[in-house]
Amino acid sequence: MKKLLIKFLCISSVLCLVAAGCGGDDDVSSSGNASESSSESSSESSSTGSESSEEEASSADLAACPDPIVIQTDWFPESEHGAMYELFGSGDYSIDSENLIVSGTLHNGGTDTGIGLEVRTGGPAIGFSPVASYMYTDDSITFGYANTEAQVTFFESAPLLSVVAPLEKNPQMVMWDPATYPNVNTLADLGTEGVTISVFGGGVFAEVFIAQGIWDAGQVDPSYDGSPANFIANGGSIAQQGFASAEPYDYETVFTEWGKPVKFQLLHDAGFPVYSQTIAIRSSEKVALDECLKALVPVIQRATVSFVTNPDTANGIIIDAVETFGSFWVYSQGLADFSVTKQKQLGLVGNGPNNTVGDMEEARVQSVIDIMSDAGIDTGGITTADIYTNEYIDPSIGFIADGTTLNLAACPDDWDPQEGVTDTEIRMGTSLPQSGQLAAFGTIASGMQFYFDYINATDPIDGKNLVLIAKDDAYEAGRTVANVQEMLETENILGFVGVIGTPNNYAIRPITDEACVPQLLNLSGFPFWGDPANYPWTVGNILNYVTETNIWCEAIVEEFGEGATVAGLFMNNDFGKTYQQTLQACSGIEVVAEALHDPAAPDVTAEMTTLASSGAEVFVAGTTAAFCPQSVGVMAATPWRPRFYMSYTCNNLPAFFTPVKDAAALLQAEGAGVRIANSSKVCGDPRFNDDPAIQLTEQVLAEYGGVTCADGSYSGGVFFAQVVVDILRAANELPGGVNRVNVMKATWNLDTTNGNNFVETIQLDGTNDAYVTEGAQLQEVQVINGELTFTPVSEIFDYEGQGGSYGG
Repeated sequence: MKKLLIKFLCISSVLCLVAAGCGGDDDVSSSGNASESSSESSSESSSTGSESSEEEASSADLAACPDPIVIQTDWFPESEHGAMYELFGSGDYSIDSENLIVSGTLHNGGTDTGIGLEVRTGGPAIGFSPVASYMYTDDSITFGYANTEAQVTFFESAPLLSVVAPLEKNPQMVMWDPATYPNVNTLADLGTEGVTISVFGGGVFAEVFIAQGIWDAGQVDPSYDGSPANFIANGGSIAQQGFASAEPYDYETVFTEWGKPVKFQLLHDAGFPVYSQTIAIRSSEKVALDECLKALVPVIQRATVSFVTNPDTANGIIIDAVETFGSFWVYSQGLADFSVTKQKQLGLVGNGPNNTVGDMEEARVQSVIDIMSDAGIDTGGITTADIYTNEYIDPSIGFIADGTTLNLAACPDDWDPQEGVTDTEIRMGTSLPQSGQLAAFGTIASGMQFYFDYINATDPIDGKNLVLIAKDDAYEAGRTVANVQEMLETENILGFVGVIGTPNNYAIRPITDEACVPQLLNLSGFPFWGDPANYPWTVGNILNYVTETNIWCEAIVEEFGEGATVAGLFMNNDFGKTYQQTLQACSGIEVVAEALHDPAAPDVTAEMTTLASSGAEVFVAGTTAAFCPQSVGVMAATPWRPRFYMSYTCNNLPAFFTPVKDAAALLQAEGAGVRIANSSKVCGDPRFNDDPAIQLTEQVLAEYGGVTCADGSYSGGVFFAQVVVDILRAANELPGGVNRVNVMKATWNLDTTNGNNFVETIQLDGTNDAYVTEGAQLQEVQVINGELTFTPVSEIFDYEGQGGSYGG
C-alpha cells in the first residue's frame, strides 16, 4: 500500500495534530535548477505604464529588504505556494531537510538580485503552531502566511497585516461522494440531507455555517486528522474538508482504495470568502519595512503571474524539496500539474474584479468580519485597515485574461508599448492580397479605412485619427513576412489587423509574438489563432474552419444518413487542409474523392472534372477567392449535381457569384445550389436592405469611399474595423489608455455586440473562450427575381462561449 498523503488542513487558529512524524535526514544541497528542462523563469505582467511596461524594482530598492528575506508558510511545499518558489527563479537553491527550509536568492523575474531568500515549511516544522503566533516567537521571519479569519481571531495577541494575496480564492472545500449523494450540489445541500461532515476541530467556517443554519451542529464531526482512512472506510457516506486543488486528484488517482471522483464546493463559493495564504507582516513593522514593501510586493505579484503561466521551475523546486525532506508528506508531478490546472479552472489564482493580481477587496474583507461577528465570534472591533493594505500593490500587474499573460520580460530591449500611438494618430498595419488570384480580398483594407475615416469624423478615439497602412502580398507568405518586417521597422505601428490567409498569418505569428506586437482579428479560420495561453499576441476573427466543417457534416448526415459519400476540392495549404482533415474525421460520412490545388493555379477545371467522375452525393469546396466562381462554373458545365457546400470565405455575392450568376441559378434549379455557413449578414443581399447594420455599412461606403457593396469586399472591411474600434475604445478606458498591452487586455476580454453577425454577441474570455465568431447559419445561394440572395436552409448554429481555446 502506498504511503498515505496526509494533508494538514486546519484553520491556522487551531492547533491540530496529525499521526505522522517528520523525517530528520541530513541536509541535502541542490546546486542546479529544479528542472533541467525548465526555461529561465521570467517576469510576466501586463503593466500599462507610459515608460517600459516592465518597470521592475531595482536592486537598490530591494536592498531595503532584510537579507535574507524569510517567508514562513503554513505547510509543506505545494503548488498553492508556487509564487513563493517562483521567487527562486532558475538559480541555485539548497534544501535543509532537518529544518525543512529551501534557501536561495531572490529573483526579480530573470534577474538574480543577490538577496538571500528562505521559504520555510509550516505545520510540523513549527510544531503545528499557527503562523501568526509563531512569527511572534521568531524575529528572523520577515513574512508569514495569513488568512482573513485567523487574522481576526489572533489580532489581539499576534496582529498581522496582509500586503499581497497570491491566491484570489481560498482552495479549501468540502467534498462528498456524488454516487452516494446524487442530489447534493452545495454545502447547503449537505445540511439539508443531514450528511455527517468531517472537519478539523475548531474550524471557523464550520462554526459560521452552523450559526447560519446551513449545517446542524450534530452533523459536524471535528475528528478529521488529515487522513483519507475515515472517508474511505465509510464508503463515501460522510463529507470531508480538503483542498480543491489536491484531494480530488488524490482520491481518484493516488488512494486506490477509493479510486473514483469526488464532488465538492469551495468555502468561498458557499459564502465564506476569506483570503487564504496571503503574505503578511507583523503589523508593527510596516514603517520599518515600507521601502522594502514598495519594491518587493510588485515582484511577488509578477511571480504569481509567472508561476501560473509557466509553473515548471517552481514546481520542480517544490517536488525536489518534498522528496528531500523525506517526511510523511509526498508530492508528485501529477499532483503538481493537477493543482495548477485546478487553480486556473476554479479561479483560485487570477485577477480580482479589476485587472490586478494580488490586491484585496475591502468589501470582501469586511464581509468576513461581519459574517464572523454575526456568528457570535468576538471580532474585537477590528477594521479592514487593521488586517490588510493594498498600498504596495502595482495595479498594472495582473493576468490580461483567464489563463492569458503577456511575457513582457521577453520583449525586445527597445520595445515601446506606446509605439504607433501619437498625439494625433493610432496607426495599424495590414498585409493582404491586392494582386494575384485572391486580389478580390484587397478591397477589405479600403473598407476598413473607410470605417476608420467615419470614426475619425464622427467620434474619434481620444481625439486621435485611426490610420491603416496596407501592403500587397498577393497571398504569398514570404511577401507577408517582408511586409510585416518593413512596417515594424519603418511605419511606427501599434499592431496588425486583418491580415489575410492561413499560411500568411502562420508565417508572421512568431515575428509579431517575439516583437510583442498585437496581431488582431486575422482573416483566417485556422483554429491556431485561438491559443492565448501560448500566443497571446495573436487572435483570429472569422468562423473557425473546424466549426464550419462540423456544421456541414451534421447537415450531410441529417440529409443523406450514415455513409453519405463526399468529394472535396481543397486549396493545398493549411487553409484547405484544415477543411480536408476535419472532413476526414467526420463521423457518418465517407470521403470517396479528394483533389488539392495550388493556390496560384490559373484554374481548377481539371480537379473539378476528376471529382465529378466520383458521383459523390456531396461536394465540398475548401477553397476561396477566384476559385469560388470557378468551381461553380465548372460544376454547372458537368452533369454532376451533388449537394454543394462551399467555404464561407466565398460569401461575397457581388464579387464571387455575379460573374457566374447563370451557373448558380442552374445549380439551384437542379437541386445543387451552393450552400455556405454564413456567420454574418451579407451587404448587397436584398433581404437586408432595411437592416440598420447593413444600412450603416452602405452609408460608410458611399460617404467615405464612393463605392457600393457590389463593388468588392469593402463591406467585410467595415465589419472588421467595427470590432477593432470596439477593442481600441475598451483599451482607451484602461489605465494608460491605448497601448499594446491594453489592446491585448481589451481583446481577450472583449464584450460587445455587432448587428452584422447572426449571433450578435461577441465575447472573449482568454482560454475559456478564445474565438470571436462562434455562430453561423447554412444558407443557399439563390437567384430570386433576377437578384442574387442567400436563402436560409437551417436554424442558426449558436456556439457563443463554447469555443474554448486551441487544444482546450
